[in-house]
Amino acid sequence: MKAGDNDRKAAELVLNIMDWVDPDDDRTDIDSTGQFVSGGGGGENSTYSRYGYKARNAKMDSVDELRLVEGMTDDLFCKFGKNFTVYNTDKVNVNEADLLLIKSIVCDNLTVDPMQVCWRPFDPRGSIIDIALVQLEACRRFKNDLFLPPFTSENDFIDFWSRLPEISQFVKVNANTLRPMITTAKSKALRVRARGWVGESGHEITAVIDTGSTNWLYWKETGFDALSGKN
Repeated sequence: MKAGDNDRKAAELVLNIMDWVDPDDDRTDIDSTGQFVSGGGGGENSTYSRYGYKARNAKMDSVDELRLVEGMTDDLFCKFGKNFTVYNTDKVNVNEADLLLIKSIVCDNLTVDPMQVCWRPFDPRGSIIDIALVQLEACRRFKNDLFLPPFTSENDFIDFWSRLPEISQFVKVNANTLRPMITTAKSKALRVRARGWVGESGHEITAVIDTGSTNWLYWKETGFDALSGKN
């Protein structure tokens, strides 16, 4: 598959996710200037009618709901699902985020050509950013083993890229655009999963609570076979 085909499929999936959660039944499209516009030709639910359900037209209850969106494949969800959240998170916690997510954010906020830093092979170990991320993860693991936060502030994370031996001359981050997108603060959404058994019958409760307001964001109860541990 060509890169252009992948780009189109990615764009279509993003538009489908937007249509799933927005309050209307109009399709969303992208115009020639890159702006989101209301597209023509049938409502968004015409796609889902063959599956027997409609777009939610509201916020998702869980990440698993992404599987219902047109264009989301099992392979794609298994690869990226753990990096998704349906809760209000306007910044990425760089102390806990997956390296793939950090790579994406850093590569979108460089003052140099991202093709040279993020995609072209630098040596047998990969691109410049891939080598840098190996060092970043080593730093995070070492600090975590000492029960210390890997990065104490947004500026600490930004300065990290200028302290890398032999690599800092290539990775030039745009601090002004990167800083508003990252944080070192813990998420306010806390997920709790509890299981209990009575004889051979089991029950599982999964809940998500907003620690700021103490409101429940998500609640799901599931019965399962306690002997197999499966639903």
